[in-house]
Amino acid sequence: GELETSLPDAVRDQKVQNQLEDARGELIDRRVSLSLATGQIRDLQAEVSRLQQAIERRQTILADAWPAMEAAAGDRSQPVQFAGNSWQPDELGAEVDRLLSEQDRDEVQLKVRSEALARLEHSVQESQSAVADMDTRLQQVQTDSQAAQPLLSQTAAPVSRSCPDHGL
Repeated sequence: GELETSLPDAVRDQKVQNQLEDARGELIDRRVSLSLATGQIRDLQAEVSRLQQAIERRQTILADAWPAMEAAAGDRSQPVQFAGNSWQPDELGAEVDRLLSEQDRDEVQLKVRSEALARLEHSVQESQSAVADMDTRLQQVQTDSQAAQPLLSQTAAPVSRSCPDHGL
């Protein structure tokens, strides 16, 4: 009689405890992942910032390239001043090509990194929201479980006292 009714309660209680442990473990895993993603966001933000600054600096230098190229085209025998240096006309063309190539490469990288950053930030926002929801649900289940435990131990206590010779 009493033994049969208390066993399902004890089994159910153990199952709830196991589920709580699993949920706590998952919550910890998610928090670790979030922490790692937050670090990746910082790294990407720094990379995006570095690329933006490099592009802006190069843009300023390249703005002076066209007058220098025109001067070089006018008199191919005279060195030309560009970016704080003196250049032979054909060297100047190669330098401008190199700068334009770097600019193109950095602009592509900036686009790729910016898109990755936006995706990661969105993902982290969703994960933070999910973790907050999980945390709230876990707190609620723990509170409900603790409220139910005194009832379970009260119903289980008489059973263990009434069956001493069964080893319960």
